[in-house]
Amino acid sequence: MRITMPTLFSGARAVLMLVLIGAMAAAHAQNSIESVNVSPQQGGTVVVRVGLKDALATAPAGFVVNNPPRLAFDFANTGNALGRNVQNVGDGDVRRINIVQAGDRTRMVLELTRALNYETQLEGRTLTITLRGGGGGATAAAGPAAGRFAEVSPVAQAHSLRNIDFRRGNAGEGRVVIDLSDPQMGVDIRRQGRSVIVDFQRATLPSNLAKRYDVTDFGTPVQLVEATAHGGTARVVITPAGNWDYSAFQADTRFIVEVKRVVEDPNRLVRPGFVGDKLSLNFQNVEVRSVLQVLADFTGLNIITSDSVTGNLTLRLNGRAVGSGA
Repeated sequence: MRITMPTLFSGARAVLMLVLIGAMAAAHAQNSIESVNVSPQQGGTVVVRVGLKDALATAPAGFVVNNPPRLAFDFANTGNALGRNVQNVGDGDVRRINIVQAGDRTRMVLELTRALNYETQLEGRTLTITLRGGGGGATAAAGPAAGRFAEVSPVAQAHSLRNIDFRRGNAGEGRVVIDLSDPQMGVDIRRQGRSVIVDFQRATLPSNLAKRYDVTDFGTPVQLVEATAHGGTARVVITPAGNWDYSAFQADTRFIVEVKRVVEDPNRLVRPGFVGDKLSLNFQNVEVRSVLQVLADFTGLNIITSDSVTGNLTLRLNGRAVGSGA
């Protein structure tokens, strides 16, 4: 199922959308977040202390979004006991904190005024996050608009790529379809230079798949797809040509990267002088009906969903312009 999202909502609305989706999830979690305190320090340092019901064995996985500047942490088997989903801060470089619960996992997103380095430290039942200036994050993937679809499991588990296929879509877009051994595989994706790089963590690449695929004859923006193994990581590099954009989504054990050609429309309402916010969205295993309902609430559109529309959606949009033109 392919869903095209209209860019009708602002960056602030998109963050609130994620909060509402988390609020819809009926969850049962063993641990819980009970307090979040922010303390600006001298020299521009900000300390965020997260109080939990039980002590954590390890610090939660974190990742960085550069544009807009965001720092996110995923707390596994943890619920939100704060009684609220948003905490306005406004002190130092932290503007707001969003705490979103989905199933048995809670994601805490720090909205920042600029990209910051960070360190984490566990002190009993308190997680201390120290933010300092300097740009970038301690766990940020290289390059802009980097995204992580799944965290690597702390338990050693063998993963592998089963198949790599290329298809042409009805609108001339190129689709790289990658079959995975299991849906829990950690996946990092980023745009670097003129290529899209997808890293599958702790995954092996069969020798028959480790090669370069010349897909020029398909007539899509994608020219080459190359699969290689780097230590314990299987890497797929997608190289398009011309003016293009990409999106990625995962459905169970199938990971799909779609690259489409960007064509300037002289009749469009938004002229070249239009300036909008850049935004990266990450939906992980969210009910399709919930996504459509939230879109309807924020755009003011009437979206009627058939009872036959079911299932969950994992989707990432990277660096899209959102807003409205004059």
